[in-house]
Amino acid sequence: FGVLKGHKLCIEGLMFSPNMKHLVSIGDEHDKGLFVWDIEWKCVITCNKLSKTVSCLAFEETGAYFITGG
Repeated sequence: FGVLKGHKLCIEGLMFSPNMKHLVSIGDEHDKGLFVWDIEWKCVITCNKLSKTVSCLAFEETGAYFITGG
């Protein structure tokens, strides 16, 4: 798969989209990063800093979007 670089500290959670085209990674309380990766190109599509802890993540059944909760 290779190495995906982005998080500065620990990763708390990972989830692949149902179509296996994307990966979402969520950093821990110190990292506070949320990254969306393109699996084929092995690159970041988008990233954001979280202001709150994420406790759950779910993809829509086709993988078109996801939601987080905390």
